[in-house]
Amino acid sequence: MPSLARNLFAIFTLIVCGISVAGAEHNYPGGVVELEFKKQTQELPDIRFGLYEPVIIELKRHWRVLIGIDLDTLPGEYVVYFRRNTETSRDEFTTIKVRHHPTLTELIDGIEPTQTDISAPIRNYQSWSEIDFSNTQQPSLPLQLPVEGGWSETFGKQLVDAKSGALTSVNAVSFTTTEFANVTSPQSAIVSRVITTEDGISTVFLDHGRGLYSMIEGIGDLTVAAGNGVNAGAVLGKVPVSNNNSDNEPRTIVWQTRLNHALVNPFVLTQLKP
Repeated sequence: MPSLARNLFAIFTLIVCGISVAGAEHNYPGGVVELEFKKQTQELPDIRFGLYEPVIIELKRHWRVLIGIDLDTLPGEYVVYFRRNTETSRDEFTTIKVRHHPTLTELIDGIEPTQTDISAPIRNYQSWSEIDFSNTQQPSLPLQLPVEGGWSETFGKQLVDAKSGALTSVNAVSFTTTEFANVTSPQSAIVSRVITTEDGISTVFLDHGRGLYSMIEGIGDLTVAAGNGVNAGAVLGKVPVSNNNSDNEPRTIVWQTRLNHALVNPFVLTQLKP
């Protein structure tokens, strides 16, 4: 379809179907695009972006749709398909624009790579759940920081391996401290997976509902197990620093979030409206 015709059709779809872009300030790789469209029934609509269903939140008169944009997404227009689940419903679509985010190409420490291809991401968990059910409840927003303090600002930037010269994309945020603190759930969730090492350090996966997940790595003194339900702010464990930390050894908590299978910047999810 020619560009002008496609744009006119998209505008027609927006007007007739009542679709609006609710938030486009984060429509870049690692960000989130928000759409809203009018409700015609109380039944959850069928919406697809690529192979996956975006996060759908029910409002009083509208459906709110959150679409995660993966870090390797190129700038351009992408199609969102939807069906309203009425007797006369048919497949409809609209387009969203993904823009380039210049800070995502910035090299950490300015070190030039010797290889240009992006290698495997720094955090790449294949399985985010080990329970036999998923959380169908709609998630609550915004997310909260698991630990209060100064988190890294390097999500989406590129890191060069000192030995190989290869590039890796930073797809998580981290917090390093020597202070004792609780690690809490960013929002209500079901604990969907737990990994604990021999030295007692745990990684906890949280299913916040309808395809929104958190992964928090580096937790000590774990207080939850897979299958548990937790409220926003519930204590998951502690930063593994002893009260008498004479060697002042720093500990790092890593936080990663996934939205419709795309790894997105957790800070974006802390900025979304309720």
